[in-house]
Amino acid sequence: MKTFSLPDVSSPEERLVSLDALRGFAVLLFLTVGIVGQFARGPMKLLVEANSEGSAAFWTKLIDLFQYAPWEGFTLCDFVTPLFVFIAGAAIPFSLSKRMKSEEWRMSRLWIRIFRRVVVLWVLGIALSWLDPSKSQNALQIIAVAYLFGCLAYLFLPKNAQWGLFVGLLVLYWAGMKIKGGGYSEEMNVTLGYKLLSSLTIIATALCGVLAGDLLYTTREEIEETSGNDVGARKLAQRQACLRLVSFGLAFFLLGLLWSLLPEKFFFYCPLVRRLWTSSTGLYASGICLLLLALFYAVFDVWKTPGLKTFLVVLGTNALAAYALSYLLNFEKAIAWLRIGLEEAGFGDYFNEWNQFVVHLLCVALILIILWNLWRREKFLRA
Repeated sequence: MKTFSLPDVSSPEERLVSLDALRGFAVLLFLTVGIVGQFARGPMKLLVEANSEGSAAFWTKLIDLFQYAPWEGFTLCDFVTPLFVFIAGAAIPFSLSKRMKSEEWRMSRLWIRIFRRVVVLWVLGIALSWLDPSKSQNALQIIAVAYLFGCLAYLFLPKNAQWGLFVGLLVLYWAGMKIKGGGYSEEMNVTLGYKLLSSLTIIATALCGVLAGDLLYTTREEIEETSGNDVGARKLAQRQACLRLVSFGLAFFLLGLLWSLLPEKFFFYCPLVRRLWTSSTGLYASGICLLLLALFYAVFDVWKTPGLKTFLVVLGTNALAAYALSYLLNFEKAIAWLRIGLEEAGFGDYFNEWNQFVVHLLCVALILIILWNLWRREKFLRA
């Protein structure tokens, strides 16, 4: 059996363990919110209806957390795509810097690699959308756009200008919505215009990831240049980087939340609407992403805690395969086939909410088994 050896974070040429683990967490969240959501819509709904009124209200709020917000609001389901976009941005400083240090580095080769990845993500996103047209947004196409502009910002803008662009994009989206008029209601925002505006805040979320990734990459470089084998100095530098992530994460989270709580008649009103990817949503989600990255960095790179590390890294290093499998193993089609099969066999009355939950659970389990076997065989689907 293959033994799993994780890279030492002290090496500037290797991947950051915490970033792969965070990507694995995003994959796990992406796969499990569907299970919990199905459980919430089926068995949990029956349990809620059987409870007292006060208890039912609590369970109803808990159920809503694992389903997409109908319009305004922000749930775990709504958080999945922003987290993937943020991680795509955070990986840019590590992937580009590594190649720019290579002896065979050329700008032309770098751009070929960047555009190839963008095209692959975009085309794969379109292909997967054909398998399930019911999904209105495809995360791969969103990530492709965010990755391209994140690379442009990292390669051509100094850090201060990147911060300015991050703030400017959020302000520009808000200003665009004010000029567009009509407010943030669903009825007024079903055209192509809001999607073009949303690309601004999508890029801002990726740019926040670029800045966070650059902080961790720079920290690792400084440790190698100044600290060497001084464990105390290395830990201190890592803790300082972690503290900065926490500080910015809390600031963005609170600012985004407060921005969304402004009264509708207030001039700067901007609610949390993930489907529009509003400025407050971009700021709010970026804050949560920064806090999560700080947590994973502390656990896996500073403290080097082994718990769940292997499992999360296995998922994180094959995230694209996990996303593609979620389309190929279509939960809803599997449920429909099961219902038809049971009805033809005369057991249609036995098909209920529990069956749908079990089908979702089995599909996710199959995806996890496939990912584990791909990793053991050192097979990775990458753009």
